[in-house]
Amino acid sequence: MKRKAKQMILISLILVLILGFFTSWFFMKKKDKDVKGKVLLWHGWGGTELENLNGIIEEFKTDNPKIELETLVVSFDDLRNKFTTASASGGGPDLVIGPNDWIGIMAQSGVIQPIDDYNVDLSNYIDTSINALKYEGEQYGYPISLKCVAMYYNKALVDKPAGTLDELLAHARAGKVAAINTGFYHIFWGIQPFGGKLFDDKGVCILDKGGFADWLDWIAQANKVDNMMMANDYNKMVSLFKEGQAAYYPDGPWALGDLQKQLGDDLAVAPLPAGPKGKSGPLLGVESFMFNSASDENNIKAALIFVQYFCNKENQTRMMENAGMISANKSVDSSNNKHLQGFIRQAETAVPFPNIPEMAAVWTPGDDAYAKALEEVVDGQQAAKDAAATINKANKK
Repeated sequence: MKRKAKQMILISLILVLILGFFTSWFFMKKKDKDVKGKVLLWHGWGGTELENLNGIIEEFKTDNPKIELETLVVSFDDLRNKFTTASASGGGPDLVIGPNDWIGIMAQSGVIQPIDDYNVDLSNYIDTSINALKYEGEQYGYPISLKCVAMYYNKALVDKPAGTLDELLAHARAGKVAAINTGFYHIFWGIQPFGGKLFDDKGVCILDKGGFADWLDWIAQANKVDNMMMANDYNKMVSLFKEGQAAYYPDGPWALGDLQKQLGDDLAVAPLPAGPKGKSGPLLGVESFMFNSASDENNIKAALIFVQYFCNKENQTRMMENAGMISANKSVDSSNNKHLQGFIRQAETAVPFPNIPEMAAVWTPGDDAYAKALEEVVDGQQAAKDAAATINKANKK
């Protein structure tokens, strides 16, 4: 009898737990359905990322008829400035998708708001992605994905990818074209292998303190080698690779979907070449949803419902499979995706993207330094010195 009574008690407890779960789930879903709002999202996505985002948005609209969701594609190069200007004047979108290096400058200027007060649960997200979106202890972004540059290569042209910079030059001399974008972000990966760093712990640019100058000199000499195609021209470089003319092409996972369509089984991903002082170090960024401080509370609540919908396991798996996204959601399994595994291996030696306000002053002087190196206007040491001085002057350091 006692045993039977214990079994009945246990069954009753299980039923209570199940009932409690479904009751809370029901009221949570009902609460979401009761939220009304008109949400505007700005982003700079294209290609397969955009295709899949649009598909998920249409499904969200069907599931959430009381929330109007509109989007606007803005050139990524203009997105931050346009958002900042619009928000500062009390307008702009409720949501913007951007990298974590925007967090510091935008939080400091007051155009984005923290989401801590909305009781957002981020426990199922990678810690690195959460921390990258904090500024002065507050959470300013909802993580979407991790992004860094790695080396795409064409298996029809390369049996084994170059593991070092010397091997890359040897492959070029043997007739294998490397198409390398020399924009500061895309080619940042070579600073660490020469021992250089971008900032010290006080936000002072230290590109002139070693490493960067050597990397610039390497770039200048590599540019003279046949089949080393180097230019700050994204479209030209990716076209060379897509058309099968280039064996190597450094880029991020956002390009994966389009490159797979073009190259099929010949496409592969490996870590970028190491240098004399260590492994390659591309910038490791976290892409996120950020929330306009000018938006009212109800719109932010509606926006969060969409954000959580987009970032759930099902939709993030879809983005991984169709658009090469490395999800920040820990429940998404990418272990069987050989291309994403190449990016994950690269991320192990990547440099975390600083989200400090000082990052805003980096891009133009950085691009100029590579341009000077390629054109041999000055040597690497002078180009590095000029870049650091310009960045520190802008940041009043």
